[in-house]
Amino acid sequence: ALLRRGQARGEFRADLDVESTAEVLRAMQVGMMQHLLSDDPALDVSGERHLAAASQLLVAGLRRAP
Repeated sequence: ALLRRGQARGEFRADLDVESTAEVLRAMQVGMMQHLLSDDPALDVSGERHLAAASQLLVAGLRRAP
């Protein structure tokens, strides 16, 4: 619903495949959670910079071009 509202408001790309994007976002969330729960220090994504990087990446992919 959030993705569809963003499209309707012109905030997100009109060509966004909402269903596939929602599935990918869920998969990314699960992956991040798995890394957070891992004991492997090479998989540490718990820092603020990781959240910021993920957020910037997501927004850049969703936002419509100016």
